[in-house]
Amino acid sequence: LKTPIAATSALLEGMIENIGEYRDHPRYLRECMNLMDAQSRLISEILEIVRLTDGKIALLTERMDVGAVLSELLAEIRPLVEEKGLYVEMDLSPGRMCRADRNLLRKVLSNVLLNAVQNAPGGGGIRIRTGAEPMRQQAGLLRVGILNVGTRIDDVPPARLFDPFYRVDASRRGNSGRSGLRLTLV
Repeated sequence: LKTPIAATSALLEGMIENIGEYRDHPRYLRECMNLMDAQSRLISEILEIVRLTDGKIALLTERMDVGAVLSELLAEIRPLVEEKGLYVEMDLSPGRMCRADRNLLRKVLSNVLLNAVQNAPGGGGIRIRTGAEPMRQQAGLLRVGILNVGTRIDDVPPARLFDPFYRVDASRRGNSGRSGLRLTLV
């Protein structure tokens, strides 16, 4: 949090003092706003993790079709999928119902879908599957699988993927514009 705040402070000081290129206030004010928006999103994600960890979120569960929720989310991120030239394979068995908090389920599935899309190689693909777990079918548990085809994670223990701010690719740590908190929220 400190680095973007320091960067914004430097931009603002430059504008206040009318130093060099910072005289172009509108351009740099927009840049400051973008930095502050990013920080606001990051703080919101951190606070959401704290609320989830503390159990302070009241669940409003309802019966819903997981396939319909996935289809809605996929429609929302379709531009990103098309921009990367990805294909999507969906095997959403009809009537795969579950009881869940709609907003939290959407957030979990959205985070996993976005993670898959953002980390899939251009021209690769995403496979989405739903199905009842055979061993737990009587308990009414449902499995949702989202796989980005063509990407492997060889050298990292799977548990690390859910660590806050962790990224497998060290070269993308800190400069991708993403917080590294999506899978932690999941």
